[in-house]
Amino acid sequence: MIRMFSGILLMLAATWSGLSQAESVQASRGAAEQLTSILKGYETYQADFIQIVVNENGSQVQETRGSLKAKRPGLFYWETGAPLSQFIVSDGDKVEVYDPDLEQVTVHSLDERVQTTPALLLSGEV
Repeated sequence: MIRMFSGILLMLAATWSGLSQAESVQASRGAAEQLTSILKGYETYQADFIQIVVNENGSQVQETRGSLKAKRPGLFYWETGAPLSQFIVSDGDKVEVYDPDLEQVTVHSLDERVQTTPALLLSGEV
């Protein structure tokens, strides 16, 4: 599963790097639809990831590593390490975001606005 997920993420990254914005959006939708069809066959899964932030010139400005665990419907746990440590947990009704640097927890109800986020693609009814 992780290999398939990694392959799709690489495909998304490749499409963004060489296409116009309109082409990129269209390719991203296709990749998201492909990921959705793969994920429909799984009730639970977990993965480690690397999130890379680039500036307008395409130069890397930040790298964060993390892990996620998900169980359908709506349950997920997302953790990232330094430099921006963060923990995100959903129980299917609400999403809680804990920021250790600020010693702060933010709670959001799982309304329509939140249900359109990528995390729900991973844990919700896709």
